[in-house]
Amino acid sequence: MFLVLSQTDWFWIMVWVFILASAFHLWKWVWVVFGIYLIFPALLTLMDGVWRIALVIGVIFLGIKGVTMGIAWIKRKIKQSKEVKKAKA
Repeated sequence: MFLVLSQTDWFWIMVWVFILASAFHLWKWVWVVFGIYLIFPALLTLMDGVWRIALVIGVIFLGIKGVTMGIAWIKRKIKQSKEVKKAKA
C-alpha cells in the first residue's frame, strides 16, 4: 500500500503526474511534483513509525482539503457564469 512504495514506484508515479500536469498546462503543479519527488521519499526513509503515520494522515488531510477547495471554486465559477448570463439577458 502507500507505505511500501519503492523509489522506482515513486519515480513512475511522478512521471505520469508530470505528463498529465504538463498535458493540461498545469505548470505550477509540475514544479510541485518535482518537489514531492525529490523530498517525499527521503522523508519516508528518515522517518519511521508514528512520524510516518502522521505524515500520511497529513497528506490525506491536505488532499481532501484541496479537493473540497477545488469543488468550491468550480461551484463559485458556475454561479458567477449564471449571474453573468442573467445580467446579459
